[in-house]
Amino acid sequence: MNFIFSRIQNKLIAAFILVLVIPLLIVGFYSYQTTRNVLLKNEIGRNWSQGSTHAKNISSLLERIMSDVLYWSRDGNLLNLLEYKQEKQAEQLKKATNEIVLALIETAKKEGIYNQIRYVDENGDEIFRIENENHNVKSIPRNELEQNIQAAWFAEVMRLTESQIYVSPLYLNKIGNDIETPYRPVIQYATPLFYLDQQRAGVLLVSVEANYFLSGIARATGETRTNYLIDHEGYFLVHPEQEKCWGRDLNTKITIQSELPAVAEAITGTTSEGALIQQNNLVTFSQFYPPGQTRMRWSLVSVTPLSEVIAPVYSFTTIFIVLSLVALLGAVILAIFLARGISAPLLHLSDVADQISRGDLTAEIKVKSPDEIGQLAESLKRMSASLESAIVRLRKRKG
Repeated sequence: MNFIFSRIQNKLIAAFILVLVIPLLIVGFYSYQTTRNVLLKNEIGRNWSQGSTHAKNISSLLERIMSDVLYWSRDGNLLNLLEYKQEKQAEQLKKATNEIVLALIETAKKEGIYNQIRYVDENGDEIFRIENENHNVKSIPRNELEQNIQAAWFAEVMRLTESQIYVSPLYLNKIGNDIETPYRPVIQYATPLFYLDQQRAGVLLVSVEANYFLSGIARATGETRTNYLIDHEGYFLVHPEQEKCWGRDLNTKITIQSELPAVAEAITGTTSEGALIQQNNLVTFSQFYPPGQTRMRWSLVSVTPLSEVIAPVYSFTTIFIVLSLVALLGAVILAIFLARGISAPLLHLSDVADQISRGDLTAEIKVKSPDEIGQLAESLKRMSASLESAIVRLRKRKG
């Protein structure tokens, strides 16, 4: 009989535990998923916002440079230079050249972002070239000026109409045929120039120090987040490992396709932004076109370890498990107490009923409870009393 009631007690304890554990598991799983999704959403939004900020800063800078190029192409000193050049007035040409060069040198010193500013005439000959070498802005002597008619950009710019802008890919600056070291990434903006009679007078070309905006992306790379800037062909313009940048210029052929193939596939054909989880990393990307470009799209990619993004979830999970174990222990103790409170009276009544079945009607029933168990005890008392009365009557009849 004790075995039966032990089973009842165990079932009651198990029922109490299940009533607590099942809701805890449901709440814990829901909380984990909800918190995880919120953290991912916040990190994605933060990375997109950062990407948008970088894109706006870069676009704002390059748009200003485009405006400068167009402004200089219409500057009075440059227009005078073109007029004197066409009319072959040597003295006035020299004076006008000096004036525009001095003005551009001051601007280059003030802005600090221009690597070169040059006017190349319709024959490909440089009329002047201003260079910024380690913050030393100077005009190149006439005997060092170059011929540019074979340059790929020259023919392309000469085909443009007035006020149109040529934008080059971002590339490493060269001195002669050799890449300058340390590496100096530049981007070129150019516009065609015209004489007063609308004949082509050549090209005004500006080379911009790209480190001014690339360094901001590189600095945004932290201990956990890694930023990459990728050009339209998949080459890295910004990479935490410098040797993996400029795969086209250095002929290393290192691209996002070789380094991050899943990300390369994700950004192909995408026009704005997106996110994916890849190899336990959260990868977000934003894409934009540099001002003046409709083909050479840049992609800003941020990679953050998933463990860092959802680290608060792990803290929450640890706390939740500890609290759940404490609650479970409390539930077990409470369940044992309640189960014994239910099974002990039943076990006592069972023992009394067993004594009565053996003829011992003197067994004392020590259960006082207002519930169904108390009612059962009262019924057992009445039954015992009835049996005792019946036995007394039978004995009287026999006596």
